[in-house]
Amino acid sequence: MDRCWSDYWQDSAKTSFDIEPTNSFLQVLDSEWANLISNIERPNRILDIGTGGGALIRLGLKHQKVKHSYIGIDYAKLNLADDITQDKCVQIIENENVETLTLTESSIDLAISQFAIEYSNLKLSIKEIARVLKINGKFTFICHCSDSEIIRRNSDILNTLNKVLEANGVLDNVQNLLIALGRSPDNISLLKTLQIKLKENLTSVQARYPDTINDINLPLFIQKIFSREIVTKPDELFQSYLIEINSYSQRLSALIDSALDKNRILNFKNICKYERLDIEEPKFIYKDNLLLGVILKAKKY
Repeated sequence: MDRCWSDYWQDSAKTSFDIEPTNSFLQVLDSEWANLISNIERPNRILDIGTGGGALIRLGLKHQKVKHSYIGIDYAKLNLADDITQDKCVQIIENENVETLTLTESSIDLAISQFAIEYSNLKLSIKEIARVLKINGKFTFICHCSDSEIIRRNSDILNTLNKVLEANGVLDNVQNLLIALGRSPDNISLLKTLQIKLKENLTSVQARYPDTINDINLPLFIQKIFSREIVTKPDELFQSYLIEINSYSQRLSALIDSALDKNRILNFKNICKYERLDIEEPKFIYKDNLLLGVILKAKKY
């Protein structure tokens, strides 16, 4: 599973697909972090769990009133911009598992995470976070909720992907037509039959998933692969798209499976109490009455 995330972050500037919240949602989330960081009055050693593209570190550097040091960890291999990697206050540790941290005990003032910690085995990761936090150290995590707008939207996209990837689905139709064009370009009857089948399947998917079919770039892909102006070989383009949407499907499945419901939030709280972490009541984040996620905060005593 970590491979699909490594591929995502390595190719983040070029990927066709994104599971990040929309810009309007990000503004709400960013304001939470800006408020947190700007109210810290002494230098902290801050651990960013699942740093990804370094967004939280970048926000910290922007809004901090005093100079903090940041450690960004991620289970994946990353491709971060120079503004993060060349900052002397920032350390990035790739291929680092939050369930088995290599950081020393009682070395962190604040642990932060946005849509990352919930992917882990919480019993193991919270134990490790409690270990590396200093006494009176804190954590603030923003996590996915199972009934959030982000999960709803990405569930719809995953359903679209599954439909497209199913046997005898649109992609099988595309591949069959490509094979026929290569082997039997003069068999007009066969080509016409395959074209009709592809059109019928594509129309069916568009009718069933009108709001998400463009999220997987399917109409554009089909238009491009059969274009006379295509530069890349059609079979290479097909394989590239197939790899990309399979990786996208894996990421979405992991995202949806990681989301916290009431029982998982309760379990999260119980684990914190067991690890001597004084956890606050969860705070739910909304934008225009749409649920975005849940904020979980705790302090080590």
